[in-house]
Amino acid sequence: MRVRLVRQFVNEELVEAVIQALQNERAVMGESVFKFEEELARYFGVKYAVTTSSGTHALQFALIAV
Repeated sequence: MRVRLVRQFVNEELVEAVIQALQNERAVMGESVFKFEEELARYFGVKYAVTTSSGTHALQFALIAV
């Protein structure tokens, strides 16, 4: 029996965006990253959103913010 724990949300638009970013931008601090952070902040209704390259960096930022 197969139990699906999460619903996959990868679609053609997402695949194209990833390919575009990988071919034309830096993986960290590229234009698409800045746009994503702006949209993420808007989605959550906050002034800023910051993405990190790893979970360790995210934890470090969280500790600094406290």
